[in-house]
Amino acid sequence: MTTTVPQSMCVISIGTNSPDRDVRMSEALRWLRRTFSPVIISDVYSTPEWSGRFPRYLNAVALVGVAGYVAMDTVNASLKLYERMCGRVPSDKQSGIVPVDLDIVVWRGDICRPEEFGRPYFTKGYEQVMGILSERH
Repeated sequence: MTTTVPQSMCVISIGTNSPDRDVRMSEALRWLRRTFSPVIISDVYSTPEWSGRFPRYLNAVALVGVAGYVAMDTVNASLKLYERMCGRVPSDKQSGIVPVDLDIVVWRGDICRPEEFGRPYFTKGYEQVMGILSERH
């Protein structure tokens, strides 16, 4: 499955439901702006946790530039390293509290996480960043 995301960009889903979610989201957005160029970030918005068992999330979506020679695995490793630096550990899945979650959903136009691509917590921000991109071109 493909999208109209430019070949020079990828789309990242951003989420946090930790008690300090406002701080975590702000820090994650600052890190993305320092790490990638260009960067288009949606508004930050709140959504219920997908299973309904855990605290609400703050979400956002980022459309970021990726140099042609950079592999998806390299970008993903960088995102996962940032998550670990923020305190993310495997046991977060059991506790339901996620300090920060950064996932590549679209890579150079290809949807690599189709289930997430269709979920409301992603589509709200995705539609916004794609609208901003189309206004700029």
